[in-house]
Amino acid sequence: MPKGAARVLGYLMICQPESQSADAIAKALKMSAGAVSGAVNALSDLNLLHHSTNPGSRRIYYQIDSTFADRVLQMRLAQVRNALGVINDGLALSGADWRLNGLRILYDDYLQYLASKLISSFRNDP
Repeated sequence: MPKGAARVLGYLMICQPESQSADAIAKALKMSAGAVSGAVNALSDLNLLHHSTNPGSRRIYYQIDSTFADRVLQMRLAQVRNALGVINDGLALSGADWRLNGLRILYDDYLQYLASKLISSFRNDP
């Protein structure tokens, strides 16, 4: 994730009110309008932001999508699965390399932890 998008995401996680215009985000983070635009577009492409307008206004307001936590966890799970695939490919090529096998065990444990503990706890929240 680009630095600007991470800054905008972090700000939208803590700001009040929850919905903020691009101008307000730019002012709060001392970012250019173009940088904020690129950041909200990147975050929107990842389905991490929701945008809306107020009646009678053309100004767009951004806020964190209600499925944010689950989406972030799904992305992390995909990254860990990809890493496991690379590690398993390395093991297939190199044989029983103790370093790769240790990484495989670590990543497999991490994947199981994320899948069983974190996602289930977020989905059970009211």
